[in-house]
Amino acid sequence: MRNRCFRLLGVSFGLGMFILSAQPPTGIVATRQGEIYFADSGAGVWKRDPNGRLTLLESTAMQSLALDVEGNLTEASLDPIQRVTAKGAAPALLAGDETPVTVSDDGHLFYATSANGQVEIVRLRPNGERFVVASLPVNPKDRKLRAVNGIAAGPGNAIYLTGNHAIRLVTPRGEVTTIAGPLNPAGCEAIPAIKKDWRPYLTGIAVDTNGTAYVAATGCGTVLKVTPDGKVSTIHKTQPPWTPTGIAISRGDLYVLEYSYAASKNPSDWTPRVVKLTAVSVSVVATVTR
Repeated sequence: MRNRCFRLLGVSFGLGMFILSAQPPTGIVATRQGEIYFADSGAGVWKRDPNGRLTLLESTAMQSLALDVEGNLTEASLDPIQRVTAKGAAPALLAGDETPVTVSDDGHLFYATSANGQVEIVRLRPNGERFVVASLPVNPKDRKLRAVNGIAAGPGNAIYLTGNHAIRLVTPRGEVTTIAGPLNPAGCEAIPAIKKDWRPYLTGIAVDTNGTAYVAATGCGTVLKVTPDGKVSTIHKTQPPWTPTGIAISRGDLYVLEYSYAASKNPSDWTPRVVKLTAVSVSVVATVTR
């Protein structure tokens, strides 16, 4: 379905759909050259150049974004993933409408899908070949995973997943481990539109070269740092009505996609902005007005 303003996050069971939440986009990526791309539920996909100028690249709302730096996937058949930049472009910007999406260092695309009570992590090679890397059971009583909210590639081509309460790692061999969770971060202040049982409602994720994950705890209005040994700390707290949904890393700095999510339960009221986190400062670097 195209031209929608929000995603219904859910897991399909047979012919039905188990709806969990209406969720603002998580999509944000940043290049080494200082360009930032982010998803806007009310407009499409924006590009912010290093001078701070915003350009609307795509007028269709997308949920997740991924950057194919070398353009390895420019000729591949990507369905259900969309191209935002032109075919053949490098770097190439890719978008997932129904699913979170990421590109690994070796130029392969990964996305999550669900069917028949299973969450599958699919790997798409540049030659178009696809295979399931891992299959995870969906158990509504399991607080560790009810759906894949976010996905990110890490060092060694490992894939990191966020669910409502936990972060998991999938190795290239398909081995699945839980890095952290179930989480119940101290000081989590409720975001009105998110049910208590879903908090901290982990969504967007980015992973640095050392394997440290940075995660948007959308249900708590915080950004979490999770070390490879599972130590969790809060490194950023938003001010109402903003809450984080997506994370990107570039040259050691974090870029956080935030939405005015707590202000209204009406998706038409959601407005995005991008906040830059450095070791010494927090600054708003992109704001979209309606």
